[in-house]
Amino acid sequence: MREQNQFRFTLSFSLIDCARCGISRIRGVSCADCNASPAQWELDGQTARRRTAVQAAKEALEIVPSPLPAAASLALNDIQELIQRLQAWMPQFFAALHALSRGDENAVDDARSAAEAIAAEHYLLKETPRHRPWISIVARSEGCVACMVQMVHGYLCAMEATTSLEAQRQADTAQQQLDSAAERLAAFSDELNFMELLLSTDPLEGQLAHLLRQAMQQYSCDSVLDLNAAAERTLKELVGRAPAPGHSLGLQFSLQNLAMEVYSDGPRFRSLVADSFTLFSQDPERLSALASDPAFLPDVQAAVLELFDASVQAKNAARTPAFMRQAGRALVDLNASLVEGPGQITAIALLLAGGHKSRPYRKLRQEDATAVLKSARSHTTLRLLLHGFDLDLRNAQAHRMTRYVETGVTFETRTASSHVSRADLVDCALAACESSLGCLLGMLLALAQEGVGFDAGGYQALGVSADAMAAAMLTVQGCVDVVVHEDSDAWHVVLTAPPSQQLMTLVAGVGTLLPDFIKTMTLEAQGADRIRLLTGPTALLHAFSRGDVDGDNFGIATIRMYRTWTIDGTPCIDQATVRRWTAHQVGAVSPFGTEHNPVLRLRSLRALARELDDTALVEALTGEIRFARLGNDAGPSAIRSKQQMAVWAAAPVEWNQV
Repeated sequence: MREQNQFRFTLSFSLIDCARCGISRIRGVSCADCNASPAQWELDGQTARRRTAVQAAKEALEIVPSPLPAAASLALNDIQELIQRLQAWMPQFFAALHALSRGDENAVDDARSAAEAIAAEHYLLKETPRHRPWISIVARSEGCVACMVQMVHGYLCAMEATTSLEAQRQADTAQQQLDSAAERLAAFSDELNFMELLLSTDPLEGQLAHLLRQAMQQYSCDSVLDLNAAAERTLKELVGRAPAPGHSLGLQFSLQNLAMEVYSDGPRFRSLVADSFTLFSQDPERLSALASDPAFLPDVQAAVLELFDASVQAKNAARTPAFMRQAGRALVDLNASLVEGPGQITAIALLLAGGHKSRPYRKLRQEDATAVLKSARSHTTLRLLLHGFDLDLRNAQAHRMTRYVETGVTFETRTASSHVSRADLVDCALAACESSLGCLLGMLLALAQEGVGFDAGGYQALGVSADAMAAAMLTVQGCVDVVVHEDSDAWHVVLTAPPSQQLMTLVAGVGTLLPDFIKTMTLEAQGADRIRLLTGPTALLHAFSRGDVDGDNFGIATIRMYRTWTIDGTPCIDQATVRRWTAHQVGAVSPFGTEHNPVLRLRSLRALARELDDTALVEALTGEIRFARLGNDAGPSAIRSKQQMAVWAAAPVEWNQV
């Protein structure tokens, strides 16, 4: 289709003198001055055939296909076949247009056939049920085909235009639709390729690597730290408040949102996050009481793992070409377990946060899951947040009132019997996962605002361990042969990094994923000629995820880490480098610099010097603080401190980036 993004045709218009008024006009067209109709001899056979063909093709665009295509859910292979049909249709359509412009005798049949074909595709897509995990690709394919229909209409209007100006205007509009269709198809093809890549990747780390790489491309980021920051800005726009730093909620959102865009309903997921955040934030006391229940946070952790497993199981079922009895039973059991697990936990959290229930969480979790969800859905504000949990199917499964047939599942309740197709079963399960994940992420955002965090952060919300996520992240950054060894309270990461890769950047990225109990980390980077060991305490890494608390673009945090961490047993920077950097910082915050209150910055620098056990630097900074307060009245010691700072600032140092 990209090769067809420029189409030109030639239409000729002859001028004659009007027999009534004598003014020149286009042959075969009513006179614009006296409204005289064209004579019969003016209409040549070529023009007549073209107008007849255009009218037939226009009518074909509006005809409902007969017989009507069955409204069935489309899957990935169906959409791939659709793209192939569209690619084959394009040259046929343009060939028909050429025939129209020439007034060929076969133009009527060719134009009508091309119009009927694209109209049938459009009607099929409009009538196709929107089932997860194919919602996005079906919607995108419909948008692409709709552009093609408009393009066809535009070119047909150009073909029957009575003036050259009108023909050019209609052709320009059609070209715009053609360009739009080409852009949509390109983006659509990329999304299909990404979905196929995810579906065909079995190792979990591989799927995570694909999600991370795609998310980093979307946000134009080079590291996980940048991705987390960029996604947190998106979250701020979504919920109206900046996420509390230090919880990696931007990373979690970026990955979950991408997964929802591919497998589920992305716009609804984002709406769930925003709406649930508003609900959970409306009463901090109720939220804190919920979080303080000792059973709640472990239940949430278990729920997010179950949601991940359920989504994987549902997506695998959607890929299966045939519907077997065992698959049907597994999907019914899956939907029932979602009601009893994540559904109940999410509903209780919403009820308590909204003030609809007053009993403690540990009491409500003992109640029947169906009753809890029914209670939550009785409230208008909560009903839309809990879509996807099929209570009738859960009850039928519990009482063994289900029958498995080729087309799906038939089940009975006390009031009626129902049939659910396989597509509906998969859609139901993924919608339930979408509802719970969106609400729980909104809750995590609200909890973080109150200073409450727990280990259901970004990677674990995808049902994976920290080391698996770290391996995926390092793979995205070009590392190979990544292995993470965990020993008590330490990580030892072995990898082969690209030659130009800075190891400290890798460590900083991994720092956002470290469990709280990991206190030290060693990065063993294997190169072509040697092995390098970068080692240090993980506490220094957490400073980067808490935000720029020192207000210096992480300057103090970086110096502290470089001086404390070691490369091959030696500190990454020496004492002279720290002193030179500090001296330049002092110059920037002098009373003659840009800061209004230099003492605060000088105190931060002195605190860093104390941490690094540099007594001489502490004394020099103390003198600088005294000089900042008293000026020339500070005394000789302060003057000597300034002189020492000048010496350190001019001292040559060697700093090789690690």
